[in-house]
Amino acid sequence: MWPTPESIFLILIASICGHCLTLNVTQVTYRNGGLWHYPTGIDYHSPTNSIITSAYTDNLGQPCNLMRLDALGNQIPYSNLTMVPGEVMFHIVRPSPGPWTPGDVFVGSVFFTSISNLSKALSPNGYIIRVADLGQTVIKPWCQFPPGVYRIIALTIDETGVFNYSMIVGADLTGLIYRVEYGNDTNCGNWTLLTQTLACESLLIVPPDAGRYGRLAGKLLIGSHSGSSSALLTVYDPVTGNTSKFAYTQQTIEDIDIIVPKANLFSVNGETNRILSADWRQFDGYEGQLLVTSELPGTLSLLSWPANASAPVFTPIAVVPPAGTYIGTFEQSAFAPAGVVGLLPSWFDLCLELSTTTGPSVPITPFTLSGSAQAVSQYLYNQPPNLKSYNGDALLPGAAPSVPACPRLSPSVCPRLSPSVCPRLSPS
Repeated sequence: MWPTPESIFLILIASICGHCLTLNVTQVTYRNGGLWHYPTGIDYHSPTNSIITSAYTDNLGQPCNLMRLDALGNQIPYSNLTMVPGEVMFHIVRPSPGPWTPGDVFVGSVFFTSISNLSKALSPNGYIIRVADLGQTVIKPWCQFPPGVYRIIALTIDETGVFNYSMIVGADLTGLIYRVEYGNDTNCGNWTLLTQTLACESLLIVPPDAGRYGRLAGKLLIGSHSGSSSALLTVYDPVTGNTSKFAYTQQTIEDIDIIVPKANLFSVNGETNRILSADWRQFDGYEGQLLVTSELPGTLSLLSWPANASAPVFTPIAVVPPAGTYIGTFEQSAFAPAGVVGLLPSWFDLCLELSTTTGPSVPITPFTLSGSAQAVSQYLYNQPPNLKSYNGDALLPGAAPSVPACPRLSPSVCPRLSPSVCPRLSPS
């Protein structure tokens, strides 16, 4: 029997690094069919404790550009945002210092007049859209760039203070990198050109912790998806304004993320129209390290730059998919405490008592919270339709797997506590 390409890859990885991280991934099951078009962007939405994905579109963004994936695998339109063409990348604000509102979604795009001139827009003015109020408010554009700035495809917000909590954005084809101030809810403030590099695909601001991140501490990392493989990673120094370019053996750097403690990994497999996930426990001991996603081929690596090294170091990760699952290309990735079908969240807002398992379902006893509200686990099924799950989504009938939440905790251990009293309990 001939070895499969996946087994050959794992053998090669093992021969290079005997103690590399090995990551077992699973494929998220959508409850109501495949995503509209192809998912490209993905990020964590803290107000709903769920992930949001964007659709790669060639039909003027119909029926919508942003969709939320709840824990049952339901795909829910997040807003009425449409008409954003091509690979739609975005950034969701996380709780941090600065003027930004947690949960707001900032989407990069480009003006165009028709599908025929989409790839070569007549007036290629990149702009940013703001989606606020849980998707109910769309400001389009929120920030407008001058002619010559093509599609805004990479966005991030400084959570470290290195850039005074400003937004950093990158243009797709031109490689222009801008710093953008907040302004107000309907308009951005001043924007400043920082540098220009190869076609930009991803951005990450590394915390200024030299003990953990070595020579990458406090730097802006810019990943590229075209050009020479000898210059796919650009390191920008905000103090001096200088840039340094470094090689990467893969053809792209699609995304760069910090491994968040107690957070599951979600990564878009753009070639198969699916999302891959990995349980947070597999990252024990790797928290805080930098994860690099490559689209061509679909690979993951750890990135570091020790103080005594002359260049950044990429350490490959052995990705093990389920049998029969094809890993084609990785687009964006995100770490999130949220769960989906077949993958428990990394913490629970409610302690639940499990009753005896009978038949094909696992009934549980709901807890009464403040007022008359009740809550049950999102990860069980055959629940009464009038009950609400812990993050406010209405429970829908269906065949979600029977996975117990907060296992084996009786009311005497965690009696009828609201999320503010019994927060973020991990499965352990």
